[in-house]
Amino acid sequence: MNRQSAAATPTGQGIAAMYDRPRDAGRHNGWLLVEGTAAHRTGPLPSAELLLAAIHGHQVEHPLAGYARALAELHHRQITACPGQESDIDTARRTAIHAITVWLEHQMPQHRENAALHTESLGSVIDRFAAACVRADHILLDLHDDPGDPRIHAAWFHLAELSNGYDDLILDVAAGRRRLPISPEQL
Repeated sequence: MNRQSAAATPTGQGIAAMYDRPRDAGRHNGWLLVEGTAAHRTGPLPSAELLLAAIHGHQVEHPLAGYARALAELHHRQITACPGQESDIDTARRTAIHAITVWLEHQMPQHRENAALHTESLGSVIDRFAAACVRADHILLDLHDDPGDPRIHAAWFHLAELSNGYDDLILDVAAGRRRLPISPEQL
């Protein structure tokens, strides 16, 4: 699917327009406030709802929101890329994922005692969330003539599960119940 043949969204825009929307197309300033043993050091982390807003082009004033938006744009490019462009896109994704990990390590020191280790970095979680959002948007637009198609429900259900999991994860990390893997440079 290219930009010219993209199906129209309910607002009359194609999928490419949704991901090309200016970052200040709306403003969100709600935050998920973290509580617990790390709250005094972490400050607020954006909720999954705010990351989703950022992915869809709304202005969200948080570095993680900018990374989520960039990852979504890369996943959109990957869907529409010509053969051979995937490696450049994957490299850019790995760079963004690493930047999220480094940012979090500087902003939120990890509790090492009695905290269960999560299996993937926050950057990887946000990357999967962005990919699921882009995939759900594309499926919805590709199958807009058949809103009862089970693939639409499955894609949006998966996105909802990732959203809930992200919110649970950041609360657990902030409370010191879970820790995230550190980048190799920190070893």
